[in-house]
Amino acid sequence: MSSERAEVSGPDQVTDVSGGRADPMVPGPLPPLAAWLGGALLGVVLVAGVGLLSLRIRAAENGAQIDLDNQLVTVGSPTLPVLPLLAVPLLGALVLAVVLLVPRGGRTGVRAGLPLGFAAASAALVVWAYASRPDAQTVAAARTTGSADGVTAFGVPAGWPGWLQEGGQHPTVHLLVVLALGALPLLLVRGRGRP
Repeated sequence: MSSERAEVSGPDQVTDVSGGRADPMVPGPLPPLAAWLGGALLGVVLVAGVGLLSLRIRAAENGAQIDLDNQLVTVGSPTLPVLPLLAVPLLGALVLAVVLLVPRGGRTGVRAGLPLGFAAASAALVVWAYASRPDAQTVAAARTTGSADGVTAFGVPAGWPGWLQEGGQHPTVHLLVVLALGALPLLLVRGRGRP
């Protein structure tokens, strides 16, 4: 059997006879910009996810239940939030595995882009989280009245900005940024010899 693109010369052997042209129907390698954006998206997902889980942990330990807008719903006795406590390291491990294992066989721009995009977005959110913390008077007023100047009783903004602020201050995020940057030389050396 022979075709314009491939020729079968044995039971499992296919030889490319298309002159090296790429098949337009087969996706090519991930471009470096997409790797940077993918890494940045993973950074935002990690920070927001860790922040959401961290707020749930803090609320449960204080006997409170909060909604997705970070507003107090009910108050009861303190509990041990086992599932959120387990979910934080699992989320971190999953994101780190994607950041470090996905670009293994790719081009240099992809191998560097995913961890660098992740680290840049995560680090930017860490800086923002510390720089945008509400002052002590606003937090005290929010704890007394339930909400003040967009800050909830837990001292964070309502909704996803609160998740990002809480997650940006969580040590899991800081550790994963350092691990991603620390693994970068290994990712680049492992793929040496590829463009």
